[in-house]
Order: sequence, then C-alpha cells, then structure tokens
Amino acid sequence: MPQTVYIGYRFNAQKNAQGIKATDSMLAFGNLVAALSIAGVSLPAMPAEWIRKAILMSSEEEVAPVEGSNSPLVVSKHNDLVGASYKLSVAEQRLILLAISKLDSRKPMPTDGIVVSADDFMGRYTVSKTDAYNQLQHAAKSLFNAKITSIEGTGKGQKVHDVRWVERCSYVKGEARVELLFSSTIRPYLSKLIGHYTSYDLWRVSSIESAYSFRLFEMLMQFKNQGWLYITIDELRHRLQLGEAYDKFSNLRSRVIDMAVRELKGKCSMEVEYEVVKEGKKVVAIKFNFKLLDQMTLQFKQGEFVEDAEPDLNNIMYVEADPVSEQ
Repeated sequence: MPQTVYIGYRFNAQKNAQGIKATDSMLAFGNLVAALSIAGVSLPAMPAEWIRKAILMSSEEEVAPVEGSNSPLVVSKHNDLVGASYKLSVAEQRLILLAISKLDSRKPMPTDGIVVSADDFMGRYTVSKTDAYNQLQHAAKSLFNAKITSIEGTGKGQKVHDVRWVERCSYVKGEARVELLFSSTIRPYLSKLIGHYTSYDLWRVSSIESAYSFRLFEMLMQFKNQGWLYITIDELRHRLQLGEAYDKFSNLRSRVIDMAVRELKGKCSMEVEYEVVKEGKKVVAIKFNFKLLDQMTLQFKQGEFVEDAEPDLNNIMYVEADPVSEQ
C-alpha cells in the first residue's frame, strides 16, 4: 500500500540580479529529495524540474549559501524593552533587529560592536539591492538620535528619561555596511538574558512594512505561550508614542490596529483576532487572541501533491516510506 511522506521544512531563498542563492534550508531539502530517491521512494507528483533542481542544490559546489544562513536568526529582548515606549521607522527596526539577531543573548555584549552588511539586509528582508543600500544608509544616520522614553513618578516629581539605542552607528559607504554599538543602558536588555525575555525567529517579520506592525508583533510574542494579550488603550498609545495622533478610537483602529493585524495575518504566519473592551460607550482596552502558524507546510503524498495555504518549512517533521529490502 502506498505510504504518505510528510515533510515540514522552512524554505528561504533570495533572488537577486545574480540569480537564486540557496540557503542552508534549500540545501537540506535537496539532500532529502536525493536521499528519498536513492532509498527507492518515488515522488511522482513532484514536477521533474523540482526534483532536478532540488538534487542540484544538494551540491555545495553548485550553489553558494548566503552568508550567515547556517542557522536561524533569533531576536531576543528583555520584556522591559519589548514593552518600552519608543518609535522607530521601518528601516531602523530592520537594522536594530538584524543587529540583535547576530548576538548570543546568553553571553556578554561584544565590545567592538556589530556589523550589518547590505548582503545581510537583502538576505533577511524582502528588499531589492538598491533599497537595502538606501535603508541602511538612512537608518544608520537617524538611529543615533532614536530614543526610548521612560517615565518615573507622577505629578510635579515626574521624571522623563530619554535613552539612546546606540552609542555609535556609522555607514561604511565603500563596503555597504553599518557598524553599530548599542548604548550601555540598552546592553543589559539584549545580553546575558536569563529570564523575562521574548524570543522569535527573524523570518517572521521579514516582510513587515509598517512600524506599528513590528511593535504589535513583539507585544504578542511576549505572550505566545498563553496566546492572548490584554492591553489598555492608554498603554498601547504610550508604547507606540502616538502623542496626539489618532486621538479618536475609530482612527486608531483603522490606521494602527486594523492595519497591523492585517499585516501580521498576511505576512507573519499567525492568526490574530481582537475584541474591544468598553466602559460604557468608551473603548478602554483591547484583547488580542492569536496563534502562531508554520511558515510553510508541504505534504508529499505518493501519487498526489498538496500545498497548504500557509505552508512551513523548517525541520523535517516526519518521513514514512516503504522499507527498502536488503539485497
């Protein structure tokens, strides 16, 4: 009786002017297809061209892996930083997150800073070569003045502190890279983390194009184990540093909340819904309910090929095939 072969696997590829560059995931996929072929497992539903390219990708001599693609990039932040009050542009967010993903959050912060190249940028975000160069340049220039705001106390004794993200940040034009060093105040929230921190794979936000979506995604990820987040409107506005903008809830809902939810659902492989909480007629809080989905799920069934709407490719989840008889 035919056996079903289930494959769950992350598939990350970057296409640029030089053609397609394969990542570590693609090479592993090629190795898998080659191994199944050698074992005598037929995959008739797979287009022949797919199988040929997959096996070709299993050769390191044929395809050069993208630099830094040997392991998933993970962003880890202390929860106090996740819930802090700040505003960054999309380009600044991308630069910050890519720099953080290069850190080992369990170890001390490197004293010589972090380097983020245009190739890194293109390899992790859905941007062209020109956009990568421009975004890196602009982000490097503006990030030095980007700040996190903390408030202590109330009334006349209230203190407002502005903390810089970086101690230095420069763009090396001839080499298309950014060199940055996080400020001494920020470092404890990104390094030597033991507890009370939030982690997620960088690929989940690789296509986000709204600064509000970045922030909402991280707020949700802090509570990924429970699958819901309750937050007051005042706290949400404070975290996003909205000031007087979108003072009416209808504007806040359409321009910030709904837009961010649509983007998270469409680009971050997650289901998100929310309900408003009212006191009388006034909306005072929001409860978000969410669930993380796989990036890509492919099911190869002998004699049939099925691709789910939201597939996930990261690791080989399960493979079952007819045993190969010994000769």
